[in-house]
Order: sequence, then C-alpha cells, then structure tokens
Amino acid sequence: MVLPERISFAGETFDLTWDSVFVQVALVGLVCFCEPGLYNAIVSMAGGIDDPDLVATSSMIIYLTFSLSSILSPAIINRVGARWALTFGTLGYWMYVSSLYFYSSGQAGGWVVDLAAVAIGWCAGPLWTAQNALCLSYPTPETKGRYFAVFWIVFNLGGVVGGIISFATNYSSSASTASGSTFLLFIALMIGGSVLATTLVDPALVK
Repeated sequence: MVLPERISFAGETFDLTWDSVFVQVALVGLVCFCEPGLYNAIVSMAGGIDDPDLVATSSMIIYLTFSLSSILSPAIINRVGARWALTFGTLGYWMYVSSLYFYSSGQAGGWVVDLAAVAIGWCAGPLWTAQNALCLSYPTPETKGRYFAVFWIVFNLGGVVGGIISFATNYSSSASTASGSTFLLFIALMIGGSVLATTLVDPALVK
C-alpha cells in the first residue's frame, strides 16, 4: 500500500513526508500520548493499586520534583538538544508504572513507588519543556495554532486509549487492583514512546 503524500485536516492540506512539520508535530504528540497521556489514564484509576494513600503521596512527590526540574530544563535542552531532552523525559513514566506493577504484585515496597515518583518528576520537566520547544520550532508563526491543535488531539487520545485498555483488561475482574496485563501493556507502550522520541528530526531539517 502506498501512503498518501498529503492529508487534508480542518480545511488545510499537510505534507506527510517524515521530515514534514505535520508528521513531526504528530510524532511529538504520539510520544506524549505514550507517556503523560497513558500516565493520566493509570492515575485516574488510583494507579491501579489498592493503596490510594500511596498514590496520593507519590503524586505529591511527582509535582514537587516536576516544579524543581522545570527550572533546570532549559539548561538541559540547551546542552543536549530538545530531541534528547524529550527522550530523557520519557524514561520516568514507564519507570513509575513499572514500580506500580511490582508493588501491586508484591515484589516491591511502597518506597520503590516513591523513588519512581522522584524519577518521573525529574523527567517531566525536560519532557514538557522540550515538547513546547519542538512544537514552537517546527511550524511557522502563521501555522503554530493549527499544529498545536494536532499535538493536543494526538496527546489527549492517550488518556482515551489508556482508559479503553484499562477497561478491556479488567472488565471481568473483581479485584481492587489492575491486572498484571494492564501494567505490562502500559509499560510496553511507554517504552515504545521512548524509542519514538529518538527518531525526531532536528527542527532545522524539517520542511
């Protein structure tokens, strides 16, 4: 099957080559779909574990460290570039869901979840700062609005798909925790997001 070279969306026509603005912005959206998008889905079900207090504590840790990492993120991006800052930022998300999986299966204590919360907090700052830098760098000033719409559509689908996964993998379960397959699917998708982040094109080379 030959893929089309252009697509029409919201009355506009977009190129579909790998180094096009549309594909790169959609790819950034897909990375965030796999990371904070799916994270939002798992947190909406109390982390999928039978300990809402632990999830609440870890959320506090996440947003505290997220605030601190945001201060340092511009320096990180200036040093390593937005693509690698975004790639680094993805790591904390699947580490956190992995900690929930090991905790729910009895293979780790709550301290592992708290430690992973620190990791995701320090990763979230570079991820969101790099996301904004890339989505502002790829399009021209006249087209930023429509490409931001593309990003947010793709990103928010992460919560939708994550909710569908949670529902489908726990539909027949009466347990108070998410099934192991739920966590493993989330982890696999999040690792996929990390791989996708490495394939982003430098903004200077985007057409």
